[in-house]
Amino acid sequence: MPALMIQAPDQASPALHAALYAEWQKFRDGTAPVDPEYIPPFILASWERCRESGITTEANSIVRVDALLLEQAQRLNSDLLCSARSIMDKLFSVVRATRCSISLTDGSGLVLRTLRSEGDGPDVLPGQIATEAVSGTNGIGTCLVERKTVTIIGAQHYCARHHVWSCTASPIRYEDGTLAGVLNVSIARESYHLHTRGMVEASAHAIAEQLRLRLLLQEQKAIIEMLDEGVVVLEGDGTIRTLNNKAQAMLDLPPDAVH
Repeated sequence: MPALMIQAPDQASPALHAALYAEWQKFRDGTAPVDPEYIPPFILASWERCRESGITTEANSIVRVDALLLEQAQRLNSDLLCSARSIMDKLFSVVRATRCSISLTDGSGLVLRTLRSEGDGPDVLPGQIATEAVSGTNGIGTCLVERKTVTIIGAQHYCARHHVWSCTASPIRYEDGTLAGVLNVSIARESYHLHTRGMVEASAHAIAEQLRLRLLLQEQKAIIEMLDEGVVVLEGDGTIRTLNNKAQAMLDLPPDAVH
């Protein structure tokens, strides 16, 4: 994946961020309705949820689970993590020159893996709970509510501490449509680029496809294990692609015969 030169289009201009901040102040202070040109309905709905839940705009809390619970969650979501690893690495190679982080969560908003730029990248770390109820309007939490790709720029975040970032998050779905997790890219707001959304959506889709194939292979493996016969599946060049335990015993092959 070639390196992307991050530039600052109008969507990252100081004038835009000043306008977003002014709208955020209006909502915070209750002085006037917000302008939908800057605060789309899904952002306003998120802000209202946050206010109703008692989160303050100055909230600065970070909630993380302990190491044991994180390890259990990573083990339960090992297929998702394996499916996402190389895709996250490639995506990170594109944006790593900026202040950024790429995070993968499970379906509840628990961060399973994060790649961060050196220095002062976003503080989204494994074990963190990134729901709206904890962190206010944010890419991961609002994506979990909306169940679709969202982009939240600067002061569109409910909590002031997130105003320096722009976040794009996209859902990762199992084949039946249920939510497996969320892929999120948080990037310095001055580096926001419209292309970021497309990259995140494409990466989330690629992870979902890898996850589907991984689960399909596991299903096929389970089926051939149920057969009374030894089954060996070969690649075109004659190497063993997979085999069941009965075939492995019949051929007297070691456990690591197939990788």
